[in-house]
Amino acid sequence: MAEWTEVNIIPSGNLEQLLVDLIDSLIHQELSGYWGNWHYFWENEPIKQSHLRLRIRWLDPSQDIGDTKLSAFLTDAESRRKIASWFPGNHGVADQVYAGEANDYGPEVWELTYKDWTSGSELALAIIKFDSQNCLTQKRGLHWERRTHLFTNELLLSESLMCLRQASRYRSLPTDPQISPILQAIDWLDIQI
Repeated sequence: MAEWTEVNIIPSGNLEQLLVDLIDSLIHQELSGYWGNWHYFWENEPIKQSHLRLRIRWLDPSQDIGDTKLSAFLTDAESRRKIASWFPGNHGVADQVYAGEANDYGPEVWELTYKDWTSGSELALAIIKFDSQNCLTQKRGLHWERRTHLFTNELLLSESLMCLRQASRYRSLPTDPQISPILQAIDWLDIQI
């Protein structure tokens, strides 16, 4: 029995609506009581198409029931054209099983890492939900800035350098035209990454 399930969801429309209308009810209603942790990320690789990568860590022994409910929910959403399609996978590779990333992050901090991802996904979903209802008191950017600043501060790292490294790594992704001059400045400064 697998501890985790990963599904990759190809949106059919508005990304925020996918989160607010579908993922929120999937996680907090349909699968409530079946998962221990969950998280999502927006990805492009390896399928060369923007998609939502949703991972769920099941409570034992509910994995079979949880997988069945998840599959039925997404199949129904696809038939009603709420999503374009979906498939189970591992890092976006279809029909493989996601086993977690303890080897990548270190077994000593893996549990804390995926719990942080759950917390981040819950916070991001709440921010997007409140913003879509025009109830968000502060702008999304403030929440990103504070979360990034506080964690970088806790690790005793340079926030400026870390942000520049991240910007440099993601230059191949579709970007806002305002970002191009920043990436050119990073190259011009010849920052060692």
